[in-house]
Amino acid sequence: MTRVTFTTWGRIEPRLSDPSLRPGVRAEVADPLWLLGRQWQLGEFRGEDAGSPAYLEVHGASAPLAALRRGDASAPWEPYDPAGAPLEAIVEAEAPPGVDAGAALAAAAGLRLVRELRDRGVAAGTIVAVRDAYPLAIPAEGLATASARRLRLAARGAPDGLAAAAALQGSMGAGPARGAALPPALAGVRTSAALVDGCHAFLDWVETVADPGGRGRGAPPPGWDPAHLEQAFAVAAATAGKPVALRAPRHRGGHLDWWALRASGEAAPAPGDLPTPTPLRVDMLAGPLGFPGAPAARYWEVEDGTVDLSAATASAHETAGLVVLEYAFVYGGDMLLVPVEVTAGSRTDIRAAVVVDVFGDRTLSDPSAVADAAVGRHRFAVFGPTGDEHALVLVPTLTHGHAGAPVEEVALLRDELANLGWAVESIAADAAGAPVDWRTLLPPPDPSRPPDLPAAAADARPAWRWRLMRPAPAHWHPLMPEAVADRLSHFVVGRVLRGDGTLDAPSRGLLLAELAAHHLAEEELPREGRRLTRAVQAARGPDGGLHLWTARRTAPGRGEGHSGVRFDEVLPEDRAGGSAAPEE
Repeated sequence: MTRVTFTTWGRIEPRLSDPSLRPGVRAEVADPLWLLGRQWQLGEFRGEDAGSPAYLEVHGASAPLAALRRGDASAPWEPYDPAGAPLEAIVEAEAPPGVDAGAALAAAAGLRLVRELRDRGVAAGTIVAVRDAYPLAIPAEGLATASARRLRLAARGAPDGLAAAAALQGSMGAGPARGAALPPALAGVRTSAALVDGCHAFLDWVETVADPGGRGRGAPPPGWDPAHLEQAFAVAAATAGKPVALRAPRHRGGHLDWWALRASGEAAPAPGDLPTPTPLRVDMLAGPLGFPGAPAARYWEVEDGTVDLSAATASAHETAGLVVLEYAFVYGGDMLLVPVEVTAGSRTDIRAAVVVDVFGDRTLSDPSAVADAAVGRHRFAVFGPTGDEHALVLVPTLTHGHAGAPVEEVALLRDELANLGWAVESIAADAAGAPVDWRTLLPPPDPSRPPDLPAAAADARPAWRWRLMRPAPAHWHPLMPEAVADRLSHFVVGRVLRGDGTLDAPSRGLLLAELAAHHLAEEELPREGRRLTRAVQAARGPDGGLHLWTARRTAPGRGEGHSGVRFDEVLPEDRAGGSAAPEE
């Protein structure tokens, strides 16, 4: 007979007389020896006899970014004061326009001169004499309607401000040491203190927006590369050894920070030309580095639910995701946060940190570059310019600013149907130099039409027209691909031959004119295209001063486009129209 046994279990559950959750929340332990046994089972007794960090000492040196090089490594170094103008306002600023900038700026400057003189009580006859000595010339053609009206209205009471500024600067001089001599054209005007004071104030204003001694509509920034639509510059600072140069090779405009810089092997200024680094010492209590989703350090603390790292998954080939998860789960509780106050526009070299634990033991912590080199592995760093070991760079940049309406806008796009690229000038200067939309300068439609067919022929067949070519819009300029060896290398700006044997109008803006003088690298025209703008920027510096400059911005485009160019078309009379008669 087989004996059958049954195994049963009994469980003892405590019943609390206290209806609250207070005893359970306390997590009281009646047998501390049980906890010691669990620690022995988990191997916690095999750990190092080390204390928790309690105090930190950070040692280093800080030096200002006191030299600037605008352009490539062949450009000269120039002194730079980080406490002055922000770095963007210097590296992005175009050269100010000169006396040939156009009638729009000349009229604005003339109105400013009239206001300065009237505010100081200068007689109306004197202002009329200034206007007659430097009359404002209005272009005969190529003006937008609104620009022509503004210029005609300004010419009634204002002179050519740029011409007057050039003459006043030639007779009075520049800077604080200006004299009181009027130019020869104003020899018959009686000199007064109010007139001289108003002219000085006018010249101070002109120097912020134009160069009376220069010519043209301005020039690109010294570091601008039209082939790649970007700017290059470098800054330098002294160190305990050899000075270091930090280069921004591909700055496309906008916010500038430390991640745009990287250590460069180019020659830096001599150590005697740079300020000596200042020793840095920071003492503070140790604080853990926290981030959303980090493991909680306290027993009853609940992790932040906005970031659930435990639910994240990563495949074997997703290296970046694996690194983030490993850092969060393995090393998330080993990092300490040490705020270090440094001056804007400086490079701080963190040499070492001394960690003092709760037992009073002092442990020297070398930079990661030194520790990694000792064990023969690559350096790991979270922040810092590429190639600049254990350095903290605080760029003298702007937190925010204001951008005006674009004074020029060019869209670069690909046209796969025509196997071309196109540069579309949406906004450019008219004959007066004022930014206008291209639609305002389109010629009126040609009312002429080809002669009608005889009545008998018209009754026998429908009216058809043959068109040799449908031209591209007037503001569309072709980008012709050119190859080097067997590979597409770059694009050059071409011009369209019209049906009457004439070429289309050249570009009106600076951006496309510079591109036509050089070329555009093939990799700079992706499928989504590019959008180039020039706009006036305004921002306040750390000292509260107002900074104005004209900057260039490069942004992604809106995709491919089609110009509408077609050849050898036969269209009904009502579709062909009469506006394309020169191309027939």
